[in-house]
Amino acid sequence: MVAYVAAQLIGGILGALTARLLFDIGGPTSEPQMVTWRLALSEVAASAGLMTVVFACARSGRKDVGPFAVGAWLFAAIVATPSTSYANPAIAVAALCTGGPIALSLSQALFYVPAEIVGALIALGSVLNKDSQD
Repeated sequence: MVAYVAAQLIGGILGALTARLLFDIGGPTSEPQMVTWRLALSEVAASAGLMTVVFACARSGRKDVGPFAVGAWLFAAIVATPSTSYANPAIAVAALCTGGPIALSLSQALFYVPAEIVGALIALGSVLNKDSQD
């Protein structure tokens, strides 16, 4: 798990830096942006939904549908959540390294990352609760 988390963080940061170079995007935003409880709650919901989809696909034995289910969830969450659904702490950290519309300020990332972890824990709790009921 540690290697997987490290790979996501490194991949996200390298991807953000590469995009910044390729598309001549400005550097990270230094403007303090207002983070409201609605945005943090939006990230909790996006992460909980994403991880529920991942767990459900893994448990169903139909892992071949995972990429489509995850893509469908992320599309819906991006369109429907006010935070535009970063949904993954590695993405939120990577958004610190780029500019443009996906960039996050440090104050936003400090709200989003814990909210995303809470969302993942909610999804894990629901899976473990389901296991204990079976």
